[in-house]
Amino acid sequence: MGAEINVTLISEARGSSTILWCESRPFEDIQNRIHDAVEEFAITANNDLDDLIQERKCQLGLFRWLLYLCLWKDMSLSWNRGCALRL
Repeated sequence: MGAEINVTLISEARGSSTILWCESRPFEDIQNRIHDAVEEFAITANNDLDDLIQERKCQLGLFRWLLYLCLWKDMSLSWNRGCALRL
């Protein structure tokens, strides 16, 4: 069974608040999928959001834990759940 991880970075218009939204589906190889998703986010952030990533490097660690929580929750509760983290 394959996996899908969709990650959206949302910037709110009223301030500098940023929201990471993660949706995932059950998968076989949790570690590799999480690593790929974090790498993809880091590449996007470095290319398109350089200021954000330079100011908030520690948020990648929080984002990784968000993925862990979402993915483990999905495996036990349903096929498709979402999680959000306000940065």
